[in-house]
Amino acid sequence: AGNRTLTVVANDGTVDSTSVTSTITVLNTILGTSVSDDLTGTTNNDLITGNRGQDTLSGGLGSDIFFFNETSDGIDIVMDFDPNEDKLDFRAIVANELGGVSNPFAGGYVEAVSFGSSTMIQVDFDPSDSLFNKNVVFLQSVAVSSIDESDFLF
Repeated sequence: AGNRTLTVVANDGTVDSTSVTSTITVLNTILGTSVSDDLTGTTNNDLITGNRGQDTLSGGLGSDIFFFNETSDGIDIVMDFDPNEDKLDFRAIVANELGGVSNPFAGGYVEAVSFGSSTMIQVDFDPSDSLFNKNVVFLQSVAVSSIDESDFLF
């Protein structure tokens, strides 16, 4: 795994062709089960999905993506989230549980809440009310001040 270069040449039937070069990142995929798991990534870029249960996730080195497919999975714990390298993938939650809202972080649907020296990421299904938010992922030893919209994939 790592970075790969992909070149695509498109030809519309005329003499001129257009070439586009792009660098893509290939990720190691690490999948949990329907129970609580301890999942550890590699020194490369990983895509880690805990699935059901309260999972303990560690990405290791590299730029890792922690994928969350629903809020009812259990509260996962990410032991080594690096806001400068890693991402929290909430695209499935936004699409399937929040109706595809635009700008979920700025709109208050996804929130980072201080929890001592760590951060809890919560989903608020209706930011206009005062109901309790749903805890989704706990970022161990990550200050809430270091989390912003750029740490997510929506």
